[in-house]
Amino acid sequence: MRKKSEPDRESPLILKELVLPLYIPSLLKDLGLGMMLPVIPLYAHSLGAGIAVSGLLVAPRSIGAFFFDLPGGAIVSRYNKGTLLIVSMGLTALFGGAMGITKGVWALFLLYLLYGCSHSLLLLSRLSYLKASVRRNLRGRTMAGFGGVLRAGRFIGPILGGLVGKFLNLPAVFFAQALITFLAFSIMIVFLKPEKGVLKPDPDISIPKQFLEVAKEHRMTFLTAGTVMFLLQLIRTGREIIIPLWGTEVGLDVANVGFILGIASAVDVVLFYPVGTLMDNLGRKWAAVPCLILLSLGYTLIPLAGSFYGLLLISLLMGLGNGLGAGINMTLSSDLAPRKGHGEFFGLWQMITDTGGSAGPYLIGTIAQGLALSLAPLAVAGLGLVGAVIMIFFVKETLHK
Repeated sequence: MRKKSEPDRESPLILKELVLPLYIPSLLKDLGLGMMLPVIPLYAHSLGAGIAVSGLLVAPRSIGAFFFDLPGGAIVSRYNKGTLLIVSMGLTALFGGAMGITKGVWALFLLYLLYGCSHSLLLLSRLSYLKASVRRNLRGRTMAGFGGVLRAGRFIGPILGGLVGKFLNLPAVFFAQALITFLAFSIMIVFLKPEKGVLKPDPDISIPKQFLEVAKEHRMTFLTAGTVMFLLQLIRTGREIIIPLWGTEVGLDVANVGFILGIASAVDVVLFYPVGTLMDNLGRKWAAVPCLILLSLGYTLIPLAGSFYGLLLISLLMGLGNGLGAGINMTLSSDLAPRKGHGEFFGLWQMITDTGGSAGPYLIGTIAQGLALSLAPLAVAGLGLVGAVIMIFFVKETLHK
C-alpha cells in the first residue's frame, strides 16, 4: 500500500523542481511564439508581399521543424540535452528578434525557417531530457504540464502580440518576443541542471544506419502508436481551419470566430493537470481514446451548426476533447522510446507527428474545394475514429510497461 502512494507523495516535489528550469522558460517561449503568429502575415504584407504570399509565410516554421526533426534527433543522441536546451532557446530568441529588423520577404522567410529548426531542436532536447529525468509513473503529469504551458502561451500570446503591434508597431512584436525568450534563456542558464549519464550511440555506425536500425527495430510502434499520433495531430490542427471556414459559411464575422476559438482554447488550458493525473493513475489510453472520440464527435456535429451558439458549443466540445489529450504525444513517445537510440526515435516520431499536423488543414481545404465543405469535417471525423480503434486494440498500455 505504501508503495502505491509513494509516487503521489513525490510528484509535487518533482513538479516543483521543474518549474524554474523548464516550465517557466517554456511558458515564456510559447508566449513569445504566440505573439508572433498573428503578426507574421501582416508584417510580410507590410514588406511588400501579396496577400497569397503573406498567407504562405505561416509555413516556414513548420517546414523548418519538419526537415530538422531527423538531424535534431541525431544531435540529441550525441550531446548533452541540458546544453542543447539552452542553446536552442537562445537561437529561437536570436532568429525571432532578427525577423523584426529584416527588410525583405525572403529574409523573413529564411529567418522563420531557422526559427523552426531551433524550435524542433528545443522540443527534441526537452523530450529527451525529461525521459531521462522523470519516472514513468510521473510522466503523465509532467508532460501534461508542458501541454498546458503551450496552450496558455498560444492563448495569451496572440492577444499581447496584437496589442503591441497596434500601440507600437509590427517590428516591436518580434523584439518583445526576443526579449521574453532571452529571459527564458537566462533562467535556464541559472537553474537547469546538466544531464547525467549520457548514453551515446556507437560512433562506428553511421547516422543514416542508426536511423534505419531504430526504424526497423521499432517499426510496429511507429505503425500503430505513431499512426495514432499522426491522426491526432491531423484532427487537432484541422480545427484551426474548419471552425473559421464553417463560421464564414453560416455568416459569422471574424470577431465571432475569434471569440469561439479563444473560448475553446481556454478549455484546453484548464484540463492539463487533471489529465496528467488520469494518465499516471489509470493509463495513457484513458486520455488518448476519449480525446480522439470527442474531437471526432465534434467534427461530425459541425455540419449541423447553423448559428454562433451552435458552433460555440461544438467548439467547446472539441476543446474538451483536445484538452483530454494534453501531453499525450510527449508522454507516449517517452514511454516507448528506447534508452539507446532515443534521439533517433524521437526524431522519427516528431517527423511523423509534424506530418500529421501539416496534413490537417491541407486535407480539409482539398476536400472543401474539390467536393463540399460539409464533407470535410466528416472525413476528418472518420480518421479520428480510426485512430481511436488503433489505440484501443493495437497499442499496448505503456504506464506499467
